[in-house]
Amino acid sequence: SGSGVTPDQIQANTDIAVEGGSFGEQPFSEILFKGNLNTQTIAGNLSARLDQSRLEAHMDAENWQQEPGYNFNVSVLEFNLAEITGFEDFPTFLNGTFEGRGSGISIETIDLQAAIAMDSSFVNRAPIETLKADIRIENQFLTLENTLLESPIADADISARHHLTDLTHLENSVDFRAALKDLQPLAPLVNAEELQSEGEINGVLNRSGDGYLVFNAEANL
Repeated sequence: SGSGVTPDQIQANTDIAVEGGSFGEQPFSEILFKGNLNTQTIAGNLSARLDQSRLEAHMDAENWQQEPGYNFNVSVLEFNLAEITGFEDFPTFLNGTFEGRGSGISIETIDLQAAIAMDSSFVNRAPIETLKADIRIENQFLTLENTLLESPIADADISARHHLTDLTHLENSVDFRAALKDLQPLAPLVNAEELQSEGEINGVLNRSGDGYLVFNAEANL
């Protein structure tokens, strides 16, 4: 329902419920959406379920007709990749959040701070003890900080800085350290029956002063 036909008059409420269906080859059990908007604000809540896998999201934005400021929160609950077409042999049990706030929507103006966190999760029956990352988009750069993985599969930390559109920017870089433990749970992703490697690898991927891609790494496998 709604009223108004011009930007300075518009008001609307939306309530959508879809029980069962598919997007292409991907079936789903339920999609629910409730939202409202007026001349200044937009707010919405989304809930989606495949079989047991659930996704819930909330978003609200102010000044949406000009340079919006917004908040968002996305949660995955008991998410099983085996319920997604093409990943039937890769069971997971994922619980996590992606939340943040920002302003602007164009590449030139977007300013975003967000965080990803996952716990009480399993990948092909291997537990994920910690998976988290802080994300920042500012001045057309994407930055990853405090990225940490702790699990029986591997421990890793990563930091990265990359321009959103200039793939050859001299400030683009990735710095990582990983201790590989038991990669067997990831074998279905590469269509392998066995995937074994243990040891440490760390490195830096960046651009030289001449713009060439440079990869410096050390491995003890």
